Amino acid sequence: LIWGPIAEGMMNWKKATAYCDGLTELGKNKKEWRLPKKEEFRVAFNPNNSDNSERPFNKALLEALPDMKDRGSWSSSPVPGYSDHAYAFLGWYGYVDYDYVAYDNGSVRCVSR
Repeated sequence: LIWGPIAEGMMNWKKATAYCDGLTELGKNKKEWRLPKKEEFRVAFNPNNSDNSERPFNKALLEALPDMKDRGSWSSSPVPGYSDHAYAFLGWYGYVDYDYVAYDNGSVRCVSR
């Protein structure tokens, strides 16, 4: 998984999804960029913690992507049963949570393979 640069400014979930869908960077086709799935955040940042209950998270990855530490970043995963919520990675806590309302602003980091 390739983690693209963090987008400038904050966006709501719909704009974040559109931003990643239209991204062309690092020589990739724009169809290859997307928001990461909630599971990709969990596996990348806290691979030994299936229920998100503990830290420490993946220190090497956070050192490589230091701007993730202080931000809540959108995932592509909607919250089942809540049409106005989506999951986000909360870097300051080190886990994925659904306490993000889709019209709120969050940071955006797109991924590609």
